[in-house]
Amino acid sequence: MKKLLVILIIPFLLTACGTIFGGHISECQKSRPGSGEPSRTIRPAAFIGDLLFCPTLGVDFLTGAIYKPCQYNPETHTSNAVATSTSNKSTSQVNKDVITKYEVKLLKKTLPSSLVIRPDYIERRIWIETPEITTSEIYGSTRKHKFYFVITKDKEGNFHHGDLRYKFTYLGPSWLFLNKIYVLTAKTNKETLQGIGNQYEIEVPYLEKRDKVFSDATIKEEFDIVNNESVVKWLKDVAANNVYSRLRYYGNEVYENDGIKASNLQEYAASILKALELYN
Repeated sequence: MKKLLVILIIPFLLTACGTIFGGHISECQKSRPGSGEPSRTIRPAAFIGDLLFCPTLGVDFLTGAIYKPCQYNPETHTSNAVATSTSNKSTSQVNKDVITKYEVKLLKKTLPSSLVIRPDYIERRIWIETPEITTSEIYGSTRKHKFYFVITKDKEGNFHHGDLRYKFTYLGPSWLFLNKIYVLTAKTNKETLQGIGNQYEIEVPYLEKRDKVFSDATIKEEFDIVNNESVVKWLKDVAANNVYSRLRYYGNEVYENDGIKASNLQEYAASILKALELYN
């Protein structure tokens, strides 16, 4: 009888309350948490039971039965996985509108070499410009002409171009109060002086602030003319026919004459128009 009692007691001594009454022990109960992972939570009932009734508390720690079973919520797990996937996808989409140096390099190979390519990586855009064309009088004003547009990328990584822009800068001894530019094109300067040729009238935007005066008393008026059909027609005429351009700048009460030779404008006109066509 005593031998039978010993046989029954020995297994009980070699186990513990958590092991006996805790049910199936999962892998996460047995495994120690890795770095950065939350620690395992001890089951109070099993711990108190080991102290009071089971002489081998260490067994429950060795088997992991002293710890609470892992809480696994399939819905939460799936939701987190989807959220992570969506977040990664969203980040990927946002990054598609970033301008890279490789893309700028390819752009330079594609566009006419006479154009200036000015990338702005922070604002994610690329400016395509002609060099400035400067015309001036010996003792009078100086005028600068530049034609340009901007290239951007959408969220899908596709390139788009903005409207053609004409930047006109007037530097002179007094305010011109420019409101209109009249252009006449013909094969020779003599023909334009006789009023022969194609005519283009360019309305300029109202200049609200006129405070740009340099230390030598030179006054600066600068106008950014956007999406003007007359400017496009003028450039197409020059690009196709290699013509001379006579310009007249109309102010409030005065006007000034100017001229641009075909050799100074024809190449740039053809280049900027070709660049626009490439991104249509």
